[in-house]
Amino acid sequence: MPPKKRASKAAPETAADDSATPAFKRLRAAVDEVQAERGAWMQEKPILQKQFKNAVRSKEEMTGAIESVYLKAFGSVQFREYLAVDDDIATTLEAAITNLQAIIRQAEDIIDHREADIRHLEDENRIAGQLVRLSEVRYGNLEAKVKTLEAQKNTKDERINSIMNLRKKIKTSEDVYKERYEQEKEKRRQAEADLSKYRQIEAIMKGNQGVKTAQT
Repeated sequence: MPPKKRASKAAPETAADDSATPAFKRLRAAVDEVQAERGAWMQEKPILQKQFKNAVRSKEEMTGAIESVYLKAFGSVQFREYLAVDDDIATTLEAAITNLQAIIRQAEDIIDHREADIRHLEDENRIAGQLVRLSEVRYGNLEAKVKTLEAQKNTKDERINSIMNLRKKIKTSEDVYKERYEQEKEKRRQAEADLSKYRQIEAIMKGNQGVKTAQT
């Protein structure tokens, strides 16, 4: 059976993550999870490889034991004579060989399972690596988009500030113009008043001149 996946711990959010979009946070969490899975596999792989080596060594030892029994049984004339006259010895030997063969089959099963586990984990590790690379590309693209948006925002802010400054200048110019207009208006009013007085004086002088002419 393939090993159960371990639940990965989510990476702690930093202050920079607070301003990230929900999609950006989900992608970041997915990258962290895949990297955690790969880390778990890297820890488990040596254990499985050790079990695999132990199973292979056990099989070799059992095979050597059976070969030793056969050599002793059939390589010794005296032992063959014992077998010929005592069925119990032959039965015991056959049982021992059968037990050893069962142990070898168990070792072979363990080897098969461990090989399957290692292949499964290697497949998962390869897929995890592909996911990490894909996620890192998407993560990098998102970072580039965020930087572009930030640059656009900064440019927009600069334009807004420029417009606000221009409005302030216009307002200042309007205030100055109004002040000058009022000053000119006051000067004109004063000039008109002076002109009116001058005309009144001029009329009086003309009237006096007419009276003098009539008297003469």
